[in-house]
Order: sequence, then C-alpha cells, then structure tokens
Amino acid sequence: MRALRQFQSKSATVAKLFAKHIKLGDAAAFVKRSRVNIGVGTPRRILDLVAVGALTLKYLERIVIDVSFLDRKQRNIFDMKETQQPLVEFLNKPELKARYSEASSSVKLIFY
Repeated sequence: MRALRQFQSKSATVAKLFAKHIKLGDAAAFVKRSRVNIGVGTPRRILDLVAVGALTLKYLERIVIDVSFLDRKQRNIFDMKETQQPLVEFLNKPELKARYSEASSSVKLIFY
C-alpha cells in the first residue's frame, strides 16, 4: 500500500478498501464521494463494493493480484479458501470476462 502512495495526487486517490476497522458502509461512502484511481482490497471486499454499487467495473483497466504475499501458514491468495473463491468469482464476472480479449477496452491481469 505504501508503495502506491507515489501515484496519489489531488485529483487521484489511492484507496485502501479493506481492513478490520473499515466497515463496508464506510468504504462504500468513501469510494462514492472520491475519485479513486487505484483501489486496494481483498477479493471479497471488491465484490461487496461492486454489489452495493459503490464500485463500477466499466472503466477498470488492470487487476493486480499480489501472489507474493504469504500469511503465517505460508499460503498465498490461491491457497487460502477465503480468498481463492472470491477471486475466482470476481475474475469470472461477465462484465470482466467479456473484456479480457477486447482490444479497445480490455482488462489486463497482472500477477505480482
């Protein structure tokens, strides 16, 4: 998250959309009132924000998936059931799947 702060400006926000102390309603309200250029969140939180209408996928250009993070049990996002299922659900959303191969409005997947 700190590394992304360099991309923040007065007209563009880097938003942390998840944390134990950030409630879904608070994150949704922040996203609705701010211009968020980079949003950082768990797959479940991103799905929830899309479901309540706070985030739109229409202008999404890149999905960066941090596979380098390991939890205390040495598991990454693909190993943990609580993140794997929501990630697959998010990546399979029809509005995204249709754009993976489009040239004009494509969505790029980046695995970090």
